[in-house]
Amino acid sequence: SFTVPNGGISNFGTIIIKRFGFSTLVTTLMRVPYGVIIAISILACVFLNDHVARNGKQSRTWFIILFLLPNIAGAFGLAHLSEHNRAGRLVSYYLTGPYNAAFVMVLSLQIANTARHTKKVVTNSMLFLGYCTGNIAGPFFYTGSQSPRYQLGIWSMIVSHLLEVAVILLLRLLLSKENKRRDCMQGVNDGESVEARINREREADRTAFSDMTDRENLNFRYIY
Repeated sequence: SFTVPNGGISNFGTIIIKRFGFSTLVTTLMRVPYGVIIAISILACVFLNDHVARNGKQSRTWFIILFLLPNIAGAFGLAHLSEHNRAGRLVSYYLTGPYNAAFVMVLSLQIANTARHTKKVVTNSMLFLGYCTGNIAGPFFYTGSQSPRYQLGIWSMIVSHLLEVAVILLLRLLLSKENKRRDCMQGVNDGESVEARINREREADRTAFSDMTDRENLNFRYIY
């Protein structure tokens, strides 16, 4: 569901802007700020997450949701604002840009939480397949009969984003629970002795470069 909105808004973004009453040249120029917003959003998301992560906090899923919120607000704006409110609808369209930062963070989650070469290749292939499928399916929600509002296309964005938030929250819960289970199995707690901690870290170093999956390597901890 992450790439369904991208497929629609990327292919029909120009059409949506042109329906606001702008000429072809102005429509093209109006896409420039959209690209700038995307670039700034990605840089801001990565920088902020890196800053928070330095304090030992698991924040990637929170930033995914944070950068999905503008998209949800923008999609609701496109769905409900009047056709005569060109400024409001244009701002709503621009608000769909930060979605790309959330997607970049999703990619980082997939890379960080997959171990063993074979599993990485398979998961990367599945992710690429899902990416292509979503981008292909997205434009089909924008039918010419619903021009200029494209209600079905806009609501496909809203539903997809809400599903994404639910899935990300569920993923965070499951990964956090698995990390705690592994900590419990290995006796990891705030009161462990220095010797026990050193032995645990040595064991983690020993298995760090072994060709085991994240499920097989109990020293592996998920990032969320």
